[in-house]
Order: sequence, then C-alpha cells, then structure tokens
Amino acid sequence: MFKSLSEMLTEQATADDPLSIIHSTKSKHFDRERSPVILNVQPIRVSTLGNTPVTIVGYNLGKDPDDVAHLFICGQDCVEGIEYVSSTKLKCRVKRWVPCRGVVTLYTKSGGKGVACQLLEVFDSLYGDAEEKPDDETSHLVALQQLEANEAALTMENTKCIVRINGLEEHNREAKAYVRRLQSLPPAEKFPSQRRSSFYSGR
Repeated sequence: MFKSLSEMLTEQATADDPLSIIHSTKSKHFDRERSPVILNVQPIRVSTLGNTPVTIVGYNLGKDPDDVAHLFICGQDCVEGIEYVSSTKLKCRVKRWVPCRGVVTLYTKSGGKGVACQLLEVFDSLYGDAEEKPDDETSHLVALQQLEANEAALTMENTKCIVRINGLEEHNREAKAYVRRLQSLPPAEKFPSQRRSSFYSGR
C-alpha cells in the first residue's frame, strides 16, 4: 500500500526529531484516551528565587519517564529536573523566574498535551510570603537582598543628612561673617537706636 505525501513527511519529521510529533495537532500517533489530565498542582505560589518543589497530580501523566516530553510551568520548561513517581504523580523544581502568573502544561509522547485548570503564581519573595518553607540557600539569598535594600535606604538617609549639615555650615559661616562686620563698625553705627535717643534727649 502506497503512503501519502503527508504521511511520508510526518514520518521523516519524526525520524529527525522524535518530539516534533507532539506539536502537531493533526497527528494520528496520539491515543486520545491517554491524553494527560492534570487535576491538582501544589503549591500554586512559588518564589522567584527558584528551587521550589512542585507536585503535579492527575492521570495519564506519562507511561514512563521517557514518555514525558515537556513540562511547562509559567512558560518555563522544567522537564530536566522532573521526578517521575507514577502515571498519576510527577514532581519537579521550579528554577529562578520572573514574577508572573501562568498555566502548567504537560506534553507526553503517547497522549499529547494536557493543561491544568489552576493558575500558578511566581511571586517576588521580597514582597510576599512563601507558602512553603524555604531552604537554607533561599533564606540566605533573601537575607542578602534585604540587606542590600537596607544599605540603599541608609545611603539615601546619609545623603540627606550631609545636605542638611552643609546647609547648617553655610548658615553658620554667614552668621560669623555678620558678627565680624558688626564688630568692625564704630559704636554709633553698631547701636543706631542709642544714637537717636541721645539726639532727642539733647545730649
């Protein structure tokens, strides 16, 4: 039986890149009954610092570790560090990422694409509290960032104090110059009010 041109092109593309078939929505290689279904993702909030464990629960999440092709979390492919527990549970760690909200999408070679109904949030750890307990490395990084922020605030306050001190010093110099000018004047010019009172008294 002769193969059609589209079938020949599909086989050639698959031979060159076994994962390319996953991105074809018209492929006949998928078993629709084995399409990934993601029921739950925990936690749904992770830190931008990364290294946060994420657990995905559902079914048809891959027949085996090699069947899992891609795992996108907020656009970040986390398939490299994935831990295949079973066809109903996967574990991975989210890397450093920017603050955002997005979906969790799983691609398997046997079933194609599955998308979680939950939205996962990547939050800035300096402005929010992580729901999971951070490890020592994460705590150290957060402490360093907070220290840098405190140093920047102290530098700004020091700059303001220096400006105030310079202003007071300038005012002090002007006051001293005024006193010196008064000291150099004759007594009559120093105290003009006494001079007027002497004139009216007839002295």
